[in-house]
Amino acid sequence: MYLNIVLIGAAHGLILLPVLLSYCGPPINRRRLFINNLNKINQNL
Repeated sequence: MYLNIVLIGAAHGLILLPVLLSYCGPPINRRRLFINNLNKINQNL
């Protein structure tokens, strides 16, 4: 019984919570993403 509670708690802390927080996190900064992509393209040339 104790082991089940520990495993469920670990699953929530390591799997469920990070997934939920990734959906509720801040939006993507499109300008920064665009600039980073341009820098990567320029470095490859």
